[in-house]
Amino acid sequence: MSAANADSAATLPDPATAPGGPAAPAGLSVVLPAYRDGHRIRATAAALREHLDSRLGTGPAAWEVVVADDGSDDGTAAAVLAEAAADPRIRLVRLDAPRGRGAALRAGVAASTGRRILLADAGLAVPPEELDRLEPLLAPPADLPADRNPHAPAPEAAEAAEAARLPVAVLGRTGSRLVRALGIPGVPGFRADTCGFALLDGDRARAAFAASALDGPAVDAEVTRLLRRESGPGAVAEVPVRRSAAPTGPPGRRPAGGRRRALADLWRLNAGGLAVAGVFLALSFYLFHGLWADLDGRYLRDALQDQNQWEWFTGVVTDNVTHLRNPLFTTAQGMPDGVNLMANATMLGLNVPFIPITLLFGETVTFALVLTLGMAASAWTWYWLIRRRFVRGRWAAAAGGALAAFAPPMVSHANGHPNFVVLFMLPLIVDRALRLCEGRRVVRDGVLLGLFAAYQIFIGEEPLLIAALGMLLFCLAYLAVDRRRALAAARPSRAASPSRWPCACRWWRSRCTGSSSARRATTRSSTATTPATARAH
Repeated sequence: MSAANADSAATLPDPATAPGGPAAPAGLSVVLPAYRDGHRIRATAAALREHLDSRLGTGPAAWEVVVADDGSDDGTAAAVLAEAAADPRIRLVRLDAPRGRGAALRAGVAASTGRRILLADAGLAVPPEELDRLEPLLAPPADLPADRNPHAPAPEAAEAAEAARLPVAVLGRTGSRLVRALGIPGVPGFRADTCGFALLDGDRARAAFAASALDGPAVDAEVTRLLRRESGPGAVAEVPVRRSAAPTGPPGRRPAGGRRRALADLWRLNAGGLAVAGVFLALSFYLFHGLWADLDGRYLRDALQDQNQWEWFTGVVTDNVTHLRNPLFTTAQGMPDGVNLMANATMLGLNVPFIPITLLFGETVTFALVLTLGMAASAWTWYWLIRRRFVRGRWAAAAGGALAAFAPPMVSHANGHPNFVVLFMLPLIVDRALRLCEGRRVVRDGVLLGLFAAYQIFIGEEPLLIAALGMLLFCLAYLAVDRRRALAAARPSRAASPSRWPCACRWWRSRCTGSSSARRATTRSSTATTPATARAH
């Protein structure tokens, strides 16, 4: 925790002695970051009290609202204290000076006691009724009524449901152009149109916010990344929510420079990954510095005819495409029958996008760029996969990425075989295959896996075949070492709820089962339905 965060924590009152502090942990904690919201915070508290009382009950431990005042200089704190005097389930946490939305959220989450934490805003831009969209997806508790848990598994699927990794956070997503414009793009696991309305597991949220360091608006992206890293890629889900047509009042204005601070926070959040990418790029340039020093006359050592062949491939592909000829065939070799360029691994996936570079600077520059940028990109994607799936330490993952891209066998092949060293798509293919096994978004992940594999074919078929065989051997070894765990890991995809499949897939399954059997099933169900069961449905 940074010094600023430590100062913030030092100003927090003890939740047990704070005004309105609950005597027991709450079922749901609503955390509202507030800044100069004295004109609307009481209306927000009244709206939340009405909704939570109707949905969760009026007991003292059913819910709580924690307002985290970011050092406002208006009547925000006084308004919250007035509400707390009337209802002890409403509490105030106040920072001594404005530090930012991230610092306010960190203070409010730290003071919360709920098993679940709902993050909202003081203006209720997303109405509290949208909580019903988020709650069923967040591993619902045993006492959740069936009508509020539409995704509850059938009793016979209980074992499969236990094996599935349920999310620990559900983010509300809106289609508002304003939200997309003010979002923070470029952060893994964070969408620009994700609003500040989220439901989180209480213990996981408190741990993630305690580990966060950003005080500005990018704390949402930081906490999302921490949750994914701690609990896996499926830890965070997103559902669409609607925005309120009439919020409780205009938002309080923060000091100027908020956009610059968001960019600075985003830079801090990604600085480590950018530093690793810079190291990989510098290492790749060092590996090919001799070629870059004399592009007009120098060849790679021990390249023999390989470099000449690859530069010829680049020139032929550029000539075919610019003259609207078939890029997969040429008669410039093997006259009069010609040759199949695809069989010679001409790397159309890279040579075609680099056509402008080839036309401007020549084939050797394109060849050098493909090798240099390709090896650096391969190291970074392996680093990304290792950090995402296997280790937490950044530099441990960087060491793995460097070994995968710059090991002696890879450097040996870099003397003229870019199709064997430019492998940045393979980690993406492995990650997408693992996502497909999770069984969450089967159609999307399957389509992307097919597109990734098709693109890799246009870079190099042999590495894709080797990677597929390696994944097969890994699966067989995993099955032999721990068969029970391997089968449990594969079970969620088979137990995925049919209601989550797109309509097209449901239509295809109905076609495969046969229309006659569907009609017979419909007839049987209609004849067996009574008025009582119809009312129950």
